[in-house]
Amino acid sequence: MRRPLVGLFLAITLALLAAAGVRAATPPPAPGGSVYVTTLPDGADVWLDGVYVGHSPKLIDGLAAGRHSLTVVKAGWQSRDLMVNVADGGTPILTSVALDRSDAIPTRGTGHLIVHSSDPLPASIQVDGSAVGLTKGVCDLPAGPHTVVMFTAHGRITRHVTIYADMSTEVIVREEAEGEGAK
Repeated sequence: MRRPLVGLFLAITLALLAAAGVRAATPPPAPGGSVYVTTLPDGADVWLDGVYVGHSPKLIDGLAAGRHSLTVVKAGWQSRDLMVNVADGGTPILTSVALDRSDAIPTRGTGHLIVHSSDPLPASIQVDGSAVGLTKGVCDLPAGPHTVVMFTAHGRITRHVTIYADMSTEVIVREEAEGEGAK
């Protein structure tokens, strides 16, 4: 019963204030601007002033006017750092960043290979010629390039993948086997 009384009291108070000509002041909008970041390829990690803000494309709003540091990172691509000048209000600053492929092949750390299949998972998998086990379609591998051979009910399927440290690389197994049109 207490909540309806509080609501009624608030409604009466607001009505009396309005009748007396007292209006509630609305605060002015917070000064600031925004940046819209797109990348090629999309899905890159975006950092603003050293703080992670998400994946591209990304709208970052509520920024203080002035210069801000923008960093764009994606595994297998060279990261880019740039400065953006944000003005108060108005149209967002549009920033498009084209990333260049990285020639560096990762050699440190461990990443995850994730195997997806509409059929049951492959009966056995070899990575670089050695048998590996999957737990719910996932196995950990050292960072770097690998040759993955999967043996399914439809035959043998080979994929060449690059594993990046602390990242997941996904492989989709289709029903066709090598020699039956698989790529």
